[in-house]
Amino acid sequence: MSLKAIALAGVAAVLTATSASAMVTSATERAELANVAVTQGFAAFVEEGDLLKTIGVPAWQENVTYFAPTTSALRDFGAENIADLLKPENEVELARFIGAHVALGALPTAQITGHFDRDDSRPNAAFRSATGGLIKIEDAGFDLEVNGHEVVSANMRVGGALVHQIDGVIGG
Repeated sequence: MSLKAIALAGVAAVLTATSASAMVTSATERAELANVAVTQGFAAFVEEGDLLKTIGVPAWQENVTYFAPTTSALRDFGAENIADLLKPENEVELARFIGAHVALGALPTAQITGHFDRDDSRPNAAFRSATGGLIKIEDAGFDLEVNGHEVVSANMRVGGALVHQIDGVIGG
């Protein structure tokens, strides 16, 4: 089975699971949700914690692109950092973190590369994240990089949304 098929199957399994409560209030809940992020990945993390509401985007809606960090990237970012973002007093930082990985509009790789500025020594394009940040995508030879992180699996459909898995955390 290809890496793309495995990733898509994992994301689809997460989407069929029941979501937890919308509020993450206790330290135990934050630790458990952080553990979900580093063991099951970005999709499970946002689903389990109902976190897309922090940026006003319905889960997996059409015309939204997710640049989802791999489980390994989230593990490298750290469960402690994720648990800290989940604290009630860090609501703005959590929204910024989630939103940095979401772009409004469907951005398949063919459309992204069609926007590349070919006058630059390294072709690139920039798009706005759901929270207004910059998502810079560069041609790295045979690969694409999103804010310096390699796209390891691209153009997966989850619900109506488009998902590109990246090997790092944007802004992390």
